Amino acid sequence: MAKIIHKDNQENVYIFLTLIVLSIITFRQITIIERKRKEITAALMEPYDPNIL
Repeated sequence: MAKIIHKDNQENVYIFLTLIVLSIITFRQITIIERKRKEITAALMEPYDPNIL
């Protein structure tokens, strides 16, 4: 019985580590998308007078 519990705990550790890795990848993708969005917004706002806004 102890081996089964140990195996389940090991699988839980693998699932937890996988979730951490996926979270890091997702966070990095979001930051890249936000950076590109800010660049595009700045490029679109460039020809306009900032005093209008």
